[in-house]
Amino acid sequence: IARGDARLFRIATSTYEVAILIENPNINGIVTRAPYTFKIYSGTSKLPIQTIIGSTYIGRNSSFVVFKGPFNLTESPNMKAVFEWGSLVWEKSSDIQPIVAVDNMNLIVGPATPRLEASLVNRSQTNAFNIEAVALLSDVNGNVVAVGKTFVDSLKIGESAPIVFSWPEAFATEPVAIKIIPHLLPDKSYIN
Repeated sequence: IARGDARLFRIATSTYEVAILIENPNINGIVTRAPYTFKIYSGTSKLPIQTIIGSTYIGRNSSFVVFKGPFNLTESPNMKAVFEWGSLVWEKSSDIQPIVAVDNMNLIVGPATPRLEASLVNRSQTNAFNIEAVALLSDVNGNVVAVGKTFVDSLKIGESAPIVFSWPEAFATEPVAIKIIPHLLPDKSYIN
C-alpha cells in the first residue's frame, strides 16, 4: 500500500531524488524481489521525461521507503513522479525479523549544509544485516520536504551504529518532524 504519492525532491541544481512510503500490512506475506518503476513527467506531457527502474524487498508487516537518487534531470515546469509496481510474486514467511530502532536524532541546520545525525540500535536477539535507513523530514503541515538514505552493513545483538544524512543546500521549508525508517534487506544486491 502506498502511503501518499511519489515525491520528487530537488536537492541541487538539476539534481533530484524520488521517494514513496510503502506499507505491507500482511503479517505472513513477503515479496523477495519486487520490481518497480518511477516515471517523471513534466507539465501535461503524456510521455515521461525520465524512467527509473529498480527492485526492492517487501518484508512482512513492515513500512519502508522506496528511494532512488541522486540523479540528474533537466528541469522542467510542474514535474511530478508516478510510482508503479511490476509483477509481484508473494510468498509466505514466518521468519523473525530483527528489531532495529532509531535513537538520538539531532538535526543541525544553519549557514552550513543541513545534517541529520542519529543511531541505529539492534534491539532483537539476532544479528541484523543489510540495513537501509531512509530519513523523511516534514514541515508543519506534514508534507515531506527532504529525504535522505544511508546504509549499515550489520548490527550485532544490542549494538548501535551512528548514521548521518546530509544535504548540499539549505531546506526551502524548515522541517519540524523527522522520521527515520530502517528497512532490512536480504543482501547487498538491493542497494543502488
